[in-house]
Amino acid sequence: MTAAVPEPRPLSRQVPAEGIRLRGVFHTYGRGTPHEVTALRGVDLDIAPGQFVAVVGHNGSGKSTVAKHLNVLLQPTEGDVWVDGLNTRDPAARMAIRRRVGMVFQNPDNQIVGITVEHDVAFGLENLGLPVEVIEQRIDEALRLLGIEHLRHEPPHRLSAGQKQRLAIAGVVAMRPRYMVLDEATALLDPAGRAEVLDCIVRLNREEGLGVVWITHFMEEAVHADQVVVMEGGQVVMAGTPRQVFQQAEEIRRLRLDVPLVTRIAAGLRERGLPVPADAVFLEEVVQSVCRSASGD
Repeated sequence: MTAAVPEPRPLSRQVPAEGIRLRGVFHTYGRGTPHEVTALRGVDLDIAPGQFVAVVGHNGSGKSTVAKHLNVLLQPTEGDVWVDGLNTRDPAARMAIRRRVGMVFQNPDNQIVGITVEHDVAFGLENLGLPVEVIEQRIDEALRLLGIEHLRHEPPHRLSAGQKQRLAIAGVVAMRPRYMVLDEATALLDPAGRAEVLDCIVRLNREEGLGVVWITHFMEEAVHADQVVVMEGGQVVMAGTPRQVFQQAEEIRRLRLDVPLVTRIAAGLRERGLPVPADAVFLEEVVQSVCRSASGD
C-alpha cells in the first residue's frame, strides 16, 4: 500500500528580514518506505549575518542534514528554513538562496572541475554570465583572500590537500555569497592542513564579514566560533559561546563528545590548585594565568 502524500502547507508568514532561521525543522529520509529515518526533530536555530556558528555532534546527530537545508540541497519534511527572508520551500526563491549560501564539502575533489586553479575559480562565475573583466577581478580577489594567488596556473591535481580545500573555498568566495556552510571541510586533512583552512575561514569571517556555519567534530576548531551548537539525536541540545558550552565538560562527555585539549589542561591545573579560569578555551590565557600565579600577581 502506498503511503499518502501530505498536502503541501502554505508558506509561513513569519518572515525574518535578515539572517538564517530554522523553526521546527524535521527531516525524514525515505519517508513512507521501510527504510524511513528521521534525522532532524524540531530544530530551531538562528544565524545572524556575519556570525561564525560551529555545529558539533557525533556521527548521526543530524549536523550534516542541517547543513544541507541551508542551501536547499534538502527541504524540511516539516517546519521552515528562511535565508534573508526567503523560504527554502518556495521554488521561486531557491536560486537566490543558493547565491546567498555557498557550500564547501568534505572532499574538495568533488568540487574542483577546472584544468587550472584559475579556470576552476572562473567556472561558477562564467555560469552566472558575468562580464570577462568582472570574472578576472573576482578571480584575483578570491585567490588573494585564500592565499593561493601564486598557484593560479597550477593544475589542481598537483596541489596539497589543504591547498585543494582552499581552492574549493576560493571558488565559493568568488561567487560572493553572504554565508558559507562548510560541512566537515577539514575532516580529510592533517593537523597542518586543518589549521591552514580554519585560519582562512576565520580571517574571511572577521575581515570580510562572511557569515560562517562550520560543521565539525573537532572541538579545537569550534572554539573559534561566536556560537557553538551541539546536536544529538536530530535536536539542538546545547548552544552558547564556546566558553559557555565547553565549561559544561561532563554534559559534553555525556553526549559522547570531547572537550578541547586546552579545556582539559585547564581542568587538570585547577585540580592542582592553580587559579586557571574555568571557562578557558585558548592556550594563551592558560599560560598567562599560570605565569601570573607564579609571579605572585
